[in-house]
Amino acid sequence: MDFFAVDIYRMKETVCKFAWSSVTSTMVNTFRPCCRFPFDDKNQYPTTDQVLLKGQQALNNAFMTDLRKDMLDGVKRSECSKCYVEEESGIKSMRQKGNEALSSECKSVEFENLEFLEISLDNLCNLECRMCESTFSTKLQQRDKFLQNNGFYIQPINVRYKTLEMMDKFDLTHLKAIKMLGGEPLISPNLLKFLDKIPYPHLVDLFIVTNATTIPNETVLEKFNQFKSVKFTFSIDGIYQFNDYQRVGSSFESSIGNSLFLSQMYQNNHSIHSVYSSLNIFGLNDSVEWFEKYMTLGLSIDIVSCNFLSPYNSPTWYAEAILDHISPTNSFKNYVSNLFDQYHNYQPEEWNKFLKFVKLTDDMYNTDIGKINPLLKNELDKLTVNVD
Repeated sequence: MDFFAVDIYRMKETVCKFAWSSVTSTMVNTFRPCCRFPFDDKNQYPTTDQVLLKGQQALNNAFMTDLRKDMLDGVKRSECSKCYVEEESGIKSMRQKGNEALSSECKSVEFENLEFLEISLDNLCNLECRMCESTFSTKLQQRDKFLQNNGFYIQPINVRYKTLEMMDKFDLTHLKAIKMLGGEPLISPNLLKFLDKIPYPHLVDLFIVTNATTIPNETVLEKFNQFKSVKFTFSIDGIYQFNDYQRVGSSFESSIGNSLFLSQMYQNNHSIHSVYSSLNIFGLNDSVEWFEKYMTLGLSIDIVSCNFLSPYNSPTWYAEAILDHISPTNSFKNYVSNLFDQYHNYQPEEWNKFLKFVKLTDDMYNTDIGKINPLLKNELDKLTVNVD
């Protein structure tokens, strides 16, 4: 059974089996219950060093056991709000899919068996996505230094991942699925080393999030064939110029070609995942319609929520224009409207930071936001930015 191709599991609406049987590694060597939990500014998550010292028992620290207790007590945690919004919008949530696919009994606050592992091998990448940072992409070191010199609180980071060391401390015999991210996992020198550590690959569904800029070599493809199934999620942030502007170094046509090649090689429910920021969000309507008309792959979307590139920080007129551009017949209209209802809160400081970011990066990359977002042109014309 495809790990995520499941029906909704009917159980207490606050319980999520990911908290009992899944870990998601972060770029700062900590572990979250799932990828939707925010980065930890209070140092509450278990760390890689703690796992190296205590093994899986490190996943029973105070934060994790309190989380499981709240779920069992019917408490709706704020970290889980995205799944709740999806469920209210009639979209099958990650929580619901996991509750069907995983085997945890969720009877106590203790971690059970590791069935789902989401992991970044390293941050080696070949793109300079504007909504990303050097923590996640080696290509962004120069840009982040440039932004830092121009008043942005961005610290270029060289991350030392402990992925391969940590794998030896987990019990991997119960694994059902692995989700690999980067950087760009298909160019990682750690890819084969990591896959060699999986004891029963024929029992494991392999999910790979890729920017679809490259095709793996024959050795990697043969290794993939040892797994129960291989499913790709292709990160393509809209069609044509909407993708290429946000994903600096990417070519929409090339990414579509590579995604079709890989999806035909491994027959599965592959999908396209599009991230929309305040930069490319006016391409959402046309992109969704294009993908649904011309592609047989699944489609999911996400809206940046955690920094100055989030449209939730924008002025009311901008948020209203975003919602107005989405056709009433668009399959994501209700979902996006619900997200804005819940999260939109104009933050002038963040909005001004966003405008400055656009100006600086357009100058750096010799690009023009007006070609994908004319609405911002008037705002940028009012802005004076001194570049260092």
